Amino acid sequence: IEACLPIIADGCDIDVSDCRSVQGGESCEIKCKDPYTGPSTYGTCPEGNINTSEVLTWSRPQCALTNCPQGLVVQDGYIKDSILGWICANGFKGDASVNCSINDACEAECVYGG
Repeated sequence: IEACLPIIADGCDIDVSDCRSVQGGESCEIKCKDPYTGPSTYGTCPEGNINTSEVLTWSRPQCALTNCPQGLVVQDGYIKDSILGWICANGFKGDASVNCSINDACEAECVYGG
């Protein structure tokens, strides 16, 4: 019995580390990679697989970027209030908005507006 070929992650949102070596008849978990969230899916290698070029059967999890990770540098003029969310600091005016994005290096960064 042969292992299926591993999944190659094509983005920043999924963790396929559990799927590096999946033997015939076995399965692996495909998770959302932090800071993305969402339910996991599973990849499977056919029972009794003898094909060395067999690819795992899998579906991509629906991962969403819902929160900026903790520890990012906060821009001057913004405060994260535990009840109100993002607000303007003293001496600043406007409707503060902070969204999280992922750059080309798969690193989280805050995008400030308002």
